[in-house]
Amino acid sequence: MAVAFKATLTFAFGSPQSMNRESYYCTVSDVNAAYYIFQDGSSDMQLPNNRGPAYLIDVLLTPAYGTDTTTGQIYANNKTTSVVIVNSANQSGNNQRQFNLSPVGFQPGARVKIVQQT
Repeated sequence: MAVAFKATLTFAFGSPQSMNRESYYCTVSDVNAAYYIFQDGSSDMQLPNNRGPAYLIDVLLTPAYGTDTTTGQIYANNKTTSVVIVNSANQSGNNQRQFNLSPVGFQPGARVKIVQQT
């Protein structure tokens, strides 16, 4: 049975080590092929184009992170990337989550969306 959960995506701008950061909050329906939904109700978000490249440095999922989906495929500018969010690697109880040591870079102004997968 699908159980919706919350996700927080944190981006650093300019470099992965930059303290110029912003978090984006999402609702995740736990339904295969559905999108993460951002706070404004949209299924994608545009990164700022005036702060340099953006780096996804953290994904934080609520402890009840779903049962029907296990990953999320990241898209940039409507093209699939090779990056997949692994739900179990990004639980709030994990001290070292998936992107903490391996940030993912995006061009300034990129449109990002995430599609849930089983």
